[in-house]
Amino acid sequence: MADMKQKILDVAQFHIQTKGYRGFSYHVLSKELGIKTASIHYHFPKKEDLATALIMRYTEGVESYLRETSALYPDDPEGGLRRFAALFESIVAEKQKICLFGMLSCEQAALTENQKEGILAGFKKMETWLSKLLASGREKGCFQFYGDAGERARLLIACFEGGMQMARLAKGKPGLSRVLELVRSGAD
Repeated sequence: MADMKQKILDVAQFHIQTKGYRGFSYHVLSKELGIKTASIHYHFPKKEDLATALIMRYTEGVESYLRETSALYPDDPEGGLRRFAALFESIVAEKQKICLFGMLSCEQAALTENQKEGILAGFKKMETWLSKLLASGREKGCFQFYGDAGERARLLIACFEGGMQMARLAKGKPGLSRVLELVRSGAD
């Protein structure tokens, strides 16, 4: 039963990341999974419940990725930043998907306040981690930029999220690697 719950989450996440929150229904999921819609309702009574579970799961995945990155590159801010960028590139490379947080943010009118807060909390976790990495990199002379590391982190996340949208339109990943060059050079 837990396996089916994970399969439902996986298929729903794919649909949200490729078509958006309003781009699928329980009927679509049930056909794709070969189950009855009642089986989906058993695990997630409402679509809102499913989206909330996805936001929580995605946040946990992002946190895990950031912890792994910190462990892999404890004294290498450039390596950490490359791996952070690789996360966004891998999402777009996988069937032209968009970050779940970014995709749901585009459809905030359909979301509950708790879901919006969950997405913001997920972005904040990325921002906090990236801010520390950027500050460390600037201290070590790896990165050059003016201003606050937190502000720079928000800017980079916005660039990566927007870069994913543009890359998807262009059927590739232009622009994402350029964001890294901008950080290294200190371009504002």
